[in-house]
Amino acid sequence: MPQFDISTFPTQLIWLAIAFVLLYVLMARVALPRIGQVLEERQEKIDDNLDSAEQLRAETEVDSEAYETALVQAREQARGAIPPTTKPAAARKSWDAKLPSRSKRRRIISRPPNRTRCPASAKPPS
Repeated sequence: MPQFDISTFPTQLIWLAIAFVLLYVLMARVALPRIGQVLEERQEKIDDNLDSAEQLRAETEVDSEAYETALVQAREQARGAIPPTTKPAAARKSWDAKLPSRSKRRRIISRPPNRTRCPASAKPPS
Protein backbone atom coordinates (compact mmCIF):
# COMPACT_ATOMS: atom_id res chain seq x y z
CA MET A 1 0.00 0.00 0.00
CA PRO A 2 1.54 3.29 -1.09
CA GLN A 3 0.29 5.37 1.84
CA PHE A 4 2.29 3.20 4.22
CA ASP A 5 5.50 3.49 2.20
CA ILE A 6 8.01 5.46 4.31
CA SER A 7 9.53 7.17 1.31
CA THR A 8 6.20 8.97 0.51
CA PHE A 9 5.52 10.31 4.04
CA PRO A 10 7.07 13.78 3.53
CA THR A 11 5.05 14.47 0.36
CA GLN A 12 1.86 13.23 2.01
CA LEU A 13 2.42 15.59 4.94
CA ILE A 14 3.01 18.54 2.58
CA TRP A 15 -0.23 17.82 0.67
CA LEU A 16 -2.06 17.39 3.96
CA ALA A 17 -0.88 20.84 5.09
CA ILE A 18 -1.83 22.43 1.74
CA ALA A 19 -5.32 20.84 1.79
CA PHE A 20 -5.86 21.88 5.41
CA VAL A 21 -4.89 25.50 4.73
CA LEU A 22 -7.10 25.68 1.61
CA LEU A 23 -10.13 24.23 3.43
CA TYR A 24 -9.53 26.51 6.43
CA VAL A 25 -9.42 29.62 4.23
CA LEU A 26 -12.48 28.48 2.26
CA MET A 27 -14.46 27.90 5.47
CA ALA A 28 -13.30 31.14 7.12
CA ARG A 29 -14.01 33.36 4.10
CA VAL A 30 -17.13 31.78 2.56
CA ALA A 31 -19.06 29.31 4.72
CA LEU A 32 -18.73 30.76 8.23
CA PRO A 33 -19.81 34.33 7.30
CA ARG A 34 -22.91 32.93 5.61
CA ILE A 35 -23.75 30.83 8.65
CA GLY A 36 -23.20 33.85 10.92
CA GLN A 37 -25.47 35.98 8.74
CA VAL A 38 -28.22 33.36 8.84
CA LEU A 39 -27.94 33.13 12.63
CA GLU A 40 -28.16 36.93 13.00
CA GLU A 41 -31.25 37.10 10.75
CA ARG A 42 -32.87 34.30 12.71
CA GLN A 43 -32.19 36.05 16.02
CA GLU A 44 -33.60 39.35 14.68
CA LYS A 45 -36.74 37.55 13.50
CA ILE A 46 -37.15 35.86 16.88
CA ASP A 47 -36.76 39.20 18.69
CA ASP A 48 -39.32 40.85 16.39
CA ASN A 49 -41.77 38.01 16.98
CA LEU A 50 -41.30 38.26 20.75
CA ASP A 51 -41.94 42.01 20.62
CA SER A 52 -45.11 41.56 18.58
CA ALA A 53 -46.27 38.79 20.93
CA GLU A 54 -45.77 41.11 23.90
CA GLN A 55 -47.80 43.84 22.17
CA LEU A 56 -50.59 41.39 21.38
CA ARG A 57 -50.61 40.16 24.97
CA ALA A 58 -50.96 43.73 26.23
CA GLU A 59 -53.84 44.35 23.77
CA THR A 60 -55.49 41.13 24.90
CA GLU A 61 -55.28 42.19 28.54
CA VAL A 62 -56.91 45.53 27.70
CA ASP A 63 -59.66 43.79 25.73
CA SER A 64 -60.17 41.27 28.53
CA GLU A 65 -60.56 44.03 31.10
CA ALA A 66 -63.06 45.83 28.83
CA TYR A 67 -64.98 42.58 28.43
CA GLU A 68 -65.08 42.00 32.17
CA THR A 69 -66.38 45.52 32.85
CA ALA A 70 -69.03 45.13 30.13
CA LEU A 71 -70.05 41.80 31.64
CA VAL A 72 -70.38 43.33 35.12
CA GLN A 73 -72.48 46.18 33.72
CA ALA A 74 -74.72 43.74 31.84
CA ARG A 75 -75.25 41.69 35.00
CA GLU A 76 -76.14 44.80 36.99
CA GLN A 77 -78.55 45.89 34.28
CA ALA A 78 -80.15 42.43 34.24
CA ARG A 79 -80.52 42.46 38.01
CA GLY A 80 -82.20 45.86 37.82
CA ALA A 81 -84.60 44.69 35.10
CA ILE A 82 -85.82 41.65 37.04
CA PRO A 83 -88.01 42.46 40.06
CA PRO A 84 -87.10 40.69 43.27
CA THR A 85 -89.00 37.42 43.62
CA THR A 86 -88.55 36.86 47.31
CA LYS A 87 -91.42 37.86 49.53
CA PRO A 88 -91.06 39.13 53.04
CA ALA A 89 -91.52 36.54 55.77
CA ALA A 90 -94.85 38.06 56.92
CA ALA A 91 -96.37 37.72 53.45
CA ARG A 92 -95.24 34.11 53.26
CA LYS A 93 -96.81 33.30 56.62
CA SER A 94 -100.12 34.81 55.57
CA TRP A 95 -100.01 32.75 52.37
CA ASP A 96 -99.26 29.58 54.36
CA ALA A 97 -102.23 30.32 56.59
CA LYS A 98 -104.53 30.29 53.55
CA LEU A 99 -103.38 26.81 52.53
CA PRO A 100 -105.31 23.78 53.77
CA SER A 101 -103.89 21.82 56.65
CA ARG A 102 -101.20 19.26 56.04
CA SER A 103 -103.51 16.24 56.45
CA LYS A 104 -106.04 17.71 54.04
CA ARG A 105 -103.28 18.30 51.49
CA ARG A 106 -102.26 14.65 51.75
CA ARG A 107 -105.83 13.52 51.07
CA ILE A 108 -106.09 15.76 48.07
CA ILE A 109 -102.84 14.49 46.66
CA SER A 110 -103.51 10.80 47.38
CA ARG A 111 -107.02 10.82 45.86
CA PRO A 112 -107.00 9.04 42.47
CA PRO A 113 -108.00 11.16 39.50
CA ASN A 114 -111.49 10.84 38.09
CA ARG A 115 -111.04 8.89 34.86
CA THR A 116 -113.75 8.00 32.42
CA ARG A 117 -113.23 5.31 29.83
CA CYS A 118 -114.02 5.87 26.21
CA PRO A 119 -116.15 3.25 24.50
CA ALA A 120 -114.17 0.96 22.17
CA SER A 121 -116.11 2.19 19.16
CA ALA A 122 -115.16 5.82 19.76
CA LYS A 123 -112.41 7.18 17.59
CA PRO A 124 -109.62 9.15 19.19
CA PRO A 125 -109.51 12.79 18.24
CA SER A 126 -107.20 13.55 15.37
